[in-house]
Amino acid sequence: MSITIHSKIYFTYIYFCFICYLAIFFIIKIHFIWKEVKMKKANKLIISLGTAFAALSPVVLSVGCGGGGSSNLDSINGESTPSNENSAYANDKKGYNIKANDKVQIATTFSKGRAQYEALNDIIKNYNRLMKDQPGFKEVEQVSLGSGYDGQADVVRKKITAKEAQMPNLLLNYSSLASSLAESGVLLNFTTKENGGKESISNSDFAESFSRANRTTSKINNGGSWLIPIAKSSINLGANGPVLSYVIESMLAKGAKIDPSWKDKWDKIKKSGLKDRAAVIENWGAVKSDVSALKLNELTIKESTFSNIYSLLEFCDKAQKMFEKSSAVTTLEGPHALGIDDITGFIQTLGYASVGADPESWITTVVEEDGERKISYKSFVEATSQANSKFKELYDMFVPKLKSQSVVFQQSGAYTSSEQIRHNFMFDIGSTAGYTHNFAKKSETSIEIKNSEGKFSSGWNENNNKFAQIVKHDDGTYRIGGHLNKIKKDTEKLENYEWKAKTADIYNKLAGYSQIPTGTKKISSPSGTNVYAFMIETKNKDDIKTLDAALADGKLVKVGEFVNNQNKEAILYLAFGKGAGISGLKIVEKGLDSLLEKDEFFKFATPSKTKDTDAKNVYYAQGPSLFGIRSSDNAMNQATRMFVKWFVTSGATELEYKDQETGNVIKKVIKPSLMFSEQASYIFAVKDFEKTPMTTTNPYLRECFEMFKKTIEDPEHNAIYEEYGDPNGDAFRGALGTAWRNVYGNKSPGQYKDQIIDAVVASNNKLFN
Repeated sequence: MSITIHSKIYFTYIYFCFICYLAIFFIIKIHFIWKEVKMKKANKLIISLGTAFAALSPVVLSVGCGGGGSSNLDSINGESTPSNENSAYANDKKGYNIKANDKVQIATTFSKGRAQYEALNDIIKNYNRLMKDQPGFKEVEQVSLGSGYDGQADVVRKKITAKEAQMPNLLLNYSSLASSLAESGVLLNFTTKENGGKESISNSDFAESFSRANRTTSKINNGGSWLIPIAKSSINLGANGPVLSYVIESMLAKGAKIDPSWKDKWDKIKKSGLKDRAAVIENWGAVKSDVSALKLNELTIKESTFSNIYSLLEFCDKAQKMFEKSSAVTTLEGPHALGIDDITGFIQTLGYASVGADPESWITTVVEEDGERKISYKSFVEATSQANSKFKELYDMFVPKLKSQSVVFQQSGAYTSSEQIRHNFMFDIGSTAGYTHNFAKKSETSIEIKNSEGKFSSGWNENNNKFAQIVKHDDGTYRIGGHLNKIKKDTEKLENYEWKAKTADIYNKLAGYSQIPTGTKKISSPSGTNVYAFMIETKNKDDIKTLDAALADGKLVKVGEFVNNQNKEAILYLAFGKGAGISGLKIVEKGLDSLLEKDEFFKFATPSKTKDTDAKNVYYAQGPSLFGIRSSDNAMNQATRMFVKWFVTSGATELEYKDQETGNVIKKVIKPSLMFSEQASYIFAVKDFEKTPMTTTNPYLRECFEMFKKTIEDPEHNAIYEEYGDPNGDAFRGALGTAWRNVYGNKSPGQYKDQIIDAVVASNNKLFN
C-alpha cells in the first residue's frame, strides 16, 4: 500500500513539474508573439497562440480552465468578436442614473420638411398607430438635438460628462459617438433576455457586412446588437453629359477610339451634349492647336476607363490639358475635370482596396488591450506598413493632377455640384444623398456674380450661402435660400440651417424692408423676385469689402450680423432689382441652355479600385447608425427596444405615408425598413435587404443598392469599407481630411510623409503614442 501511495506522490510530482514547464514555455511564447505583432489585431494574437495551446494535452487544459480570468473577446472572421451577448452593459462601466422619459425620444439632426425627417416621422406615426395597444408601449417622437452629426455628438458628450439625468433614448449618429457612450457605460444593448426576450434583436437580423460595427467599435467588449445600420449610403460618380461629350468628341478627332462595348452609352452621352455646346465651349475653350503630348491616338475609351482611379485620373488630366481655357486654370474658379467632395472617405476607400481589403494591413486596426477593445492608429505612422506604402502611391498619383487643376479636393461644406450644374466640372464624386443637387430643375435659371477681378463668385444653385432668394413666409417668418430656412429673432432658439439676428435692432431693420416678397414655396427662378440676400461669413473679408464699396449705389443695403446654430457669423446684405447696376459687380442670368439638366446628367460606377489589379472592389459605406442610451428604468428600455424591433423585423405592413418624390400621401403594404430606405434615400441594411429591389427613381440610390448587394452575394471579390467607431475617430478623420485637402491648396506640395503623416500627427500626437 505504501509503495502505491509513494508511486502516486511521485507521478503527481512529475505531473506538476510538467505543468510548470509548459506554463513557463507558454509565457515565453506569449512574450515573443506579443513583441512580434506589435499590438496588431487581437484575433491575430489568438491565432498565433493556437500553436502554443496545441502543445497542451486535454488533461492539462482542463486543469488550466479552473484558474485565472479570461477575456470575453473571441476571434471570428478576422475581427475581435465578443461573447456574453445579453449583457446590459458594453463593458465593465456601469454608467449612472438616467431617468425615464414620458415618450421614447429619437434625437436626430434632420431638418423639418426634408425627406429624411419626414420619412422617419411617418415611420413613427405608423408605429404609434399600430402598436399603441401592446403591453409596454410608449409613444415615440422625433426631437432635434445638435447641429449636424458632429454638433449632436458634442452636445451628447457634454451631457454625459455632466451626468445629466434626462437624455434621449435613441440617437441617429456615427459609431464614434456610440463608442463614447460605451466608454461611459450608458450604451443600450438591443439584445436582451429581459421580458423573455420579446423585444430582443440580434446581429443575425442584419446583413453581415453591416453588423460588423458591433464587433469593431472600441469600448464595446460584450456581445449583442448595439448599433443598427439604419441609414447607410455611399459615394457616386456623376458626369456632366454636355462637357463629357465635348471632351470625347474632341479626343476622337485627335485619334482616340471608342471600344465597341461602350458604344451604346457613348451614343446617349453624345446626344445629350448638343443643346449646351456653346455654353460648354465658352467655359472650356477651343481645342488647343497642339495636343500631341497627350498621345490621344493611344487612348481607347471604355467602361474601365472610369472604374478605377488610375485610369479616371489619366483621362481627366488629358481632358484638362486639351482646351485653351481649362489648360490655363490656376485656381478653384475652374473649369476642372473632376471634383471630389469628401476626399477623406474616398481616399481611405481607395487605400483599403489597395491593401486587398485586409483589415490587418490597414492604417487603423482593432486591438485588445487588457481585455478591452480599442482602435490603434499606430500603423498609420509606421513607415514600413503596407497601408502607408499604398497611401504614398495614391499621394504620388494625385499630386500631378492637383497641380494641373484637373482634380479638385473640395473644402469641407463645399460641393462640386454647385459648379458642375453650370458646366464648370466634367465629373463629380459626391454623396448618394446629393443626387438631386447635380442638375437644374425645369424653368430654373442661374445667377452668376463676379466683381471686376472675378474673385467674388456665387450663384443661384450654390450651397455656400452667399447669394440666395429671400421671402417673407405667410407665417410671418423670413426665409432664405433654396430650402427656405428661417431667419429668426435674436431671442429665438435655432435649429439646423437656421440663422438669427445678433440683436433685436438688426431683426427689426430686416422687417422694415417692404420690398421683400411674400410666399410659402421656393421661388423657381430669379425672375420670381427682385430681392436677393447675400449672407457673407465674416471671415470672407474680400467679399465684404466688395459689397461695402457698393453700398453707395442705394441698390444694396447692409442689414447687419447674423449667426447660425454652428456659431458661424455672417453679414446679411439685400440687393434690389436683381442686383443690377451695383458698382463693381457683374451679374449674369443664365437659362437652361447654359445649365445641366436631369436628362444630361449621367451616373457612372464609382471607382472601386486603384488599379484593375486590386484583388477586390471596395465600396465606401457611410451614414449614421441608430443606437440607444440605457435608462435606469427597465420599462423605458423595454419601450425603446420594442420600437426598434418593430422597425427592424416587421414584415410587409400597410403603412400610410407621404411619398417624398411625388408629394402624395399613399397607403402601401411594405416593410417599415424598406419604406424608410426608399423615402429617406438610404439603405437600411436588414437581413436579406438585397433580395427586394428598390423602386426608387433615384439612380444614385439604386447604384448604392447594387454596390452593397455585390458585397453580400460575392464577398470574395467585393468588400465594404466603413470607418471604425472610436472616441478619437472624429479627431483622426478630421486631421486626415484637412491634410489631404491642404495638398490641393498647396502650390508646391512636399513629400507624402511631410504633407500627410506629419500633419496628422501634429494635430493629435496622443493618438500615436
